[in-house]
Amino acid sequence: KSGKAQQSPSSPSRFPQSPLDCICDCPSILTRFISAMLRNSAALGLPLVLLAACLLTQVATFSTVPITLRKSSSLDASPLASLYRRGFQPSLHRDARRAPALKMQWKEGAEQLPFQPKWEAFQAYNMGRWKGKSLHISPFTGDYIEPFSSDHVLDIVELEDGVQTATERMTLGDDTAPRMSESVITINDDFQCSDDGSYSQDKSFVSVPDLDATARFCVEISLVISNSERVRCLAMYDFESKLSRLILYEEDRVVSTGAQRLIGIKFEEEKAKSTRGPLTLLSAIGEFRGEAAGMRTSRLGGGRLQFTSRGGTQYDGQGRVRTEMQLVDERKRTSRRVLWGDVASPVESAVSLEEGYRLVFLPSGCWVVLPEKLEAVVEAVAKAEEAATPEAAPAPAEGGEVGEESVKRALEAAFAGKGTGAGEDVVNIKSFSVEFGCFLDDNTRKRTVRLYNTDGRLASSTTVVEKRTDGESTATAPMYDSFD
Repeated sequence: KSGKAQQSPSSPSRFPQSPLDCICDCPSILTRFISAMLRNSAALGLPLVLLAACLLTQVATFSTVPITLRKSSSLDASPLASLYRRGFQPSLHRDARRAPALKMQWKEGAEQLPFQPKWEAFQAYNMGRWKGKSLHISPFTGDYIEPFSSDHVLDIVELEDGVQTATERMTLGDDTAPRMSESVITINDDFQCSDDGSYSQDKSFVSVPDLDATARFCVEISLVISNSERVRCLAMYDFESKLSRLILYEEDRVVSTGAQRLIGIKFEEEKAKSTRGPLTLLSAIGEFRGEAAGMRTSRLGGGRLQFTSRGGTQYDGQGRVRTEMQLVDERKRTSRRVLWGDVASPVESAVSLEEGYRLVFLPSGCWVVLPEKLEAVVEAVAKAEEAATPEAAPAPAEGGEVGEESVKRALEAAFAGKGTGAGEDVVNIKSFSVEFGCFLDDNTRKRTVRLYNTDGRLASSTTVVEKRTDGESTATAPMYDSFD
């Protein structure tokens, strides 16, 4: 039969006015078909109504449109109403009362800071307390200069979590009258650190507690000797860009053990250790070979490269000294540098080399090779000035005021994070290198070489570990004269 059964509000019927009163509209074609069948088959009885309701709930379970049942006043006397009063609920409503399923969330890893590998290598070895002594040495004679030697305690602590910065607190003298200084180590492009913890960095406007003067530019290089010992060298240049002082730091790690931690950090008992005597020219003579790891600054492309190194020092016995360093990379590309120098006696601690470099033999088996002065390269300003007569436009004298001022400007630009522009008619710094090394024993040495560009900024840093090869056969080990 078609049509709706007419019911009075006071006389409840066996069936509701329409089965669609129990459900919302559904866009599914199948749902519409079943609803039309129920609309035209209301008199067929209760079993068909229940079957249609169950079928609708199953369709709604797989449907993407939610379907909810609503109760009307006409359902109070219907068989469905009695089912609702007994606790009947369609499967869709039972699922709706469950807690929503947890969605997969990808956990992002810890954010990598720009110089994370260098920072982690520095942290692993250098953090903590160190004690030792500082030796002040003249770069021209190799002798001790005031204040000669002093004991110190150095604390290196992390400044803040997530920040690649550490604080150095140095305390000199005894407890009654300590002298303190504090500096900050920032991991940046000019800071380099090898995997074992050996590091090097540049500093500006450095002041030392024992000195009244302030250095304009400093190069600090630290070498790891053992798990608990390191040596550091601080090369200081004054405001005239001249090498003024070398400071050698011999430091041992301080370890607090046992009950001493309850009352603070205490020095552990002194342990006997092997001492390294002062290095001399005769003890440095020989040929050495080993492996090197180089790191280039990120502003020049970054990256690491493994090298095979060979170098050494020769003395002819008649006042001529020859130093050489050769590196061969993985692509068989060769880089070689040879410097000659004159020395009056083999017992001298300082040797003048070519190109304005200075070789200084230091205590504790160390040495350093670096320029005596940061020289400048005079560039042409304009074609008119080039064509001018010497009387009208005299060339600046070497080491004059123009050269010194240009070096200062280039250093200030380097520490400000910018280089001298190509359009600036200024004097650039001549590219140079700084080398600091130490003999771990009679046959093994370790050194770090820093290379600088003409803008006064670091280009690369290389750490080398070499062994003496003087006893090898000449058939397998080529001599110096065999190089091109």
